[in-house]
Amino acid sequence: MPTESRVRSTSPASICEVHYGEHRLVPAPFITWTVESQHDDNTKARTIQTTRLSLEGSFLDLPDGAYDRMFEYQESLREMFSVDALEFKIVAGAGNQNLASGTVIKGGIFPQVLNVDVKPDIQHNRIDYTVELLESTASVSGQAVENMSDSWELAENDEDCYIDVTHTVSAKGINTLASGTNAIDNARAAVSPRLGLTNIPYYLPEYTEPSGGGSPGASRTNIYEVTVSRREASDILGGTYSVTEQFAIVSGTAPYIHNSQNTFEEDENGVATVALRGTIKGLGRSNNNPSGGIAFDRALAGYNVLKENFPIEASGIYSLYKENASNFYLFTTNPLNRSVAENRCVATIQYAVSYSDDPGENLPSGITEASTSVQRSEAIRLYASHPIIFRRLGNIVQDIKTTVEGRITINSSAKAENTGDATVDTNRAIAYVQSEINRLRPSSADFQSLRIGGVDETFSDKELTAQATATYIYVTDLSSVSDADSDIALTTL
Repeated sequence: MPTESRVRSTSPASICEVHYGEHRLVPAPFITWTVESQHDDNTKARTIQTTRLSLEGSFLDLPDGAYDRMFEYQESLREMFSVDALEFKIVAGAGNQNLASGTVIKGGIFPQVLNVDVKPDIQHNRIDYTVELLESTASVSGQAVENMSDSWELAENDEDCYIDVTHTVSAKGINTLASGTNAIDNARAAVSPRLGLTNIPYYLPEYTEPSGGGSPGASRTNIYEVTVSRREASDILGGTYSVTEQFAIVSGTAPYIHNSQNTFEEDENGVATVALRGTIKGLGRSNNNPSGGIAFDRALAGYNVLKENFPIEASGIYSLYKENASNFYLFTTNPLNRSVAENRCVATIQYAVSYSDDPGENLPSGITEASTSVQRSEAIRLYASHPIIFRRLGNIVQDIKTTVEGRITINSSAKAENTGDATVDTNRAIAYVQSEINRLRPSSADFQSLRIGGVDETFSDKELTAQATATYIYVTDLSSVSDADSDIALTTL
């Protein structure tokens, strides 16, 4: 319905008409267009463009201009602009010489109504008014937002040798619908593409360490995320949406971080132990990923590389802190213990491994526990003892001039490492026990005679253990045995 002046004289046909929704302003007001632009601080590109419309017009009521009629004009003006986002358009009027009546000259504008102002006057015969409109604001990318910000903050982390990064993106959406609102959707659409490490400005990090290079671009080589956490906030009615993401970054040739703490200990017996402990953290995002994702894969790859150097690293520490290290040897073929713990959610692998220079711990590959002992009952001079009844001097002892038989018992046990094949593992334990018994068995050349008195063997394919006892019986020459008046001479290997 038109909002128009009343005049007695016949007015010429309009060249153009101004409409807001179903309303028409007659006569058409003067229109002032003001365009405001905002630019991205980094790229200097235009991101937001806002158009303000100022309508300046008058209502005439000639010849009487009664106040009640003038008040009706004011009410119709206020009613017309009481609703935002109706379509504002300019169309050709019947008096237009170039365009057919009703042709849209400018349309598709759904503005906000900022204010409606009626000029103070006696308001007789004429009312002057001004209406301020704000056109829907659109960015160059087509996103209807305003007050958008995108900030990055980098800080050196003294404890972990990381760079802590805080990235905040926020925007206020503009409603572009004729009814309802999509302001919050427009805000989210503008914020989301700016998130993530890939959007970090080309010149960051420039001076922060350990990634800093002091020159733009030089420090961006092999930058990896360590971890990510995000916070989101939205004001649905206000149409604002913001995201703050925090993560740590580090650069280097390897896609993982290795922090280690190694120790050297020596007990009262001079037995030294070298322990290696460390944490390997894969770089990249792994949050809430049951498998750990690419970050855990990188941590595992790092562990597989580092573990090959454990013996060399332990030997280096041993040579630094063991006194007279050249006279001793750190056994690195088999560690005393080895443990690995993983946390896939944060993509970490923790390990601990230790080695000793105790010769008793020098076990062959595949054997986790072992024990070997030799028991020897020496051959001695044989005497016959004859008890005589009522003889005050005791037994009569007769030297038989020969020796009793000696006995050597070798006992060995072992437990094999579990590789998944019980038969192979048990046989490995048996082979070790067999080699130990054969290593320590006596030689017949050392005795008058030597024979096997017995061999007992026990093994378990469930416990992956084996045990054997071999007994040797020997006879030796009378001249080689000890007597009561001489020192005891123990047998050596």
